[in-house]
Amino acid sequence: MDFVPMSCPYCGRAVDPIDSRKYVCSSCGKFVYTDRADVRAFIRPSEIEDRFNGIFESLADGNEKKAMDIAGDLVDSTDCCDHDSLFMRGYVYAQIGEDGKAFTDWKKGLEMLSNDVNLDAYVCLMSKAVFDMILLKEREFVEFNVLGYIDKLCEETDASTGMSCKAFFYYTVYRDCLKHVTEPDIDDVNILKDIIPKIFKRVVAYHRDCTCLSRIIAEYLDHVGYKAETFEEDDNEIPHVYDLIRICLDEHVSRMSEEDRIRVFDRWDDKSLKESLEPMLEAMVEPKKGILSKILKKDAIDVAGHDETIHAYVDRYLLIDGPEEEPVAKTE
Repeated sequence: MDFVPMSCPYCGRAVDPIDSRKYVCSSCGKFVYTDRADVRAFIRPSEIEDRFNGIFESLADGNEKKAMDIAGDLVDSTDCCDHDSLFMRGYVYAQIGEDGKAFTDWKKGLEMLSNDVNLDAYVCLMSKAVFDMILLKEREFVEFNVLGYIDKLCEETDASTGMSCKAFFYYTVYRDCLKHVTEPDIDDVNILKDIIPKIFKRVVAYHRDCTCLSRIIAEYLDHVGYKAETFEEDDNEIPHVYDLIRICLDEHVSRMSEEDRIRVFDRWDDKSLKESLEPMLEAMVEPKKGILSKILKKDAIDVAGHDETIHAYVDRYLLIDGPEEEPVAKTE
């Protein structure tokens, strides 16, 4: 199912559809792609367009050597080498599990970006490549610190473009994971069982659009088969914490204006979320700490979401706990 953006994931402002493939932000001008697995969205009409397509076709045929030869020639060519060539070679490296070399090429490509209106196309490319590496390394039992890897990519993106994109990057990888485990006749349906919850936690921790976070949580709860009445028997204590967050969010967001939503979005960026909110979320879903420890000990928890820990987290996120004079996120 294609993604339908409710607002720009990079600046929080309104988006308008251009065609079935993409939307455009009315404020920052960035394109937002509906197919989050579209790795060809970055390709511009040019004399080397066919060579890019040839790389993808070689990979589809299982001919990684040919794909790497073409990509290497593009990067080595003084006429053709630009950020697109580096992103493309990084993608090929990812397909063969060379995560370090892929990261190096993508970092260089990001540094060469002179215009970031099509940044989302590269986010799609890198996200899909990271997902492919997750599968490759899981199947070959190779250790891969996927959270650390994505964090570093997002930090490099922020350093080069000024755009905080952790939530959307993680969400794109998360969607790829869900699509994989729900495909019919899949023989490794449990391969991502331990990874999906870790990726989803980052989606929640870094999400800046409060009006759609509740919906994303609800979709996750549906995926894990969460039922509030039987969460303990179903071993769904952590999803229960997300449900309490969702309930508390809904209470406040239903009364918020569009100006309130923008104020929340602009208040946070990846750096401030990492310093202020991610530790709070981590504490809540850590079995030996916070609200989850109460749940595991079967202490009384208000199922309506009126736990002080939940409220403290949501209040800080929605700026209800008092005004803060902090630098706002860059919006253009």
